[in-house]
Amino acid sequence: MKKQVGDTITARDNVTGRILWQPNIKRIAKLRSPKGGFEPTIMLVQHRNGDKELYFPYWKRTRNGKQGFANRPPMFNEEIFLELLTDAVSQGFFTRSFLRKLNRAVGTALSK
Repeated sequence: MKKQVGDTITARDNVTGRILWQPNIKRIAKLRSPKGGFEPTIMLVQHRNGDKELYFPYWKRTRNGKQGFANRPPMFNEEIFLELLTDAVSQGFFTRSFLRKLNRAVGTALSK
């Protein structure tokens, strides 16, 4: 089952199986039309202490034709990243301070 806003994500130590963290999903940005069974996603998650982080999981088609959740680093082109970032910005993932810094960085890059 796909993760939804309000669900938790559980990260475990690969050796001991001990739970490392279980943040709550606050928002989900994803492609509007998955391509080839690959569905890149950005999740805004919040830890119990209130800290928020971005998580980049993705859904992919498994051998038996179903979709499975993967959390290794996804690879996608800049058009897909732009679509995900645009969706995340429109949902309020980021603080105004971050968006101002991003705006300055983009302006500086474009002026070169």
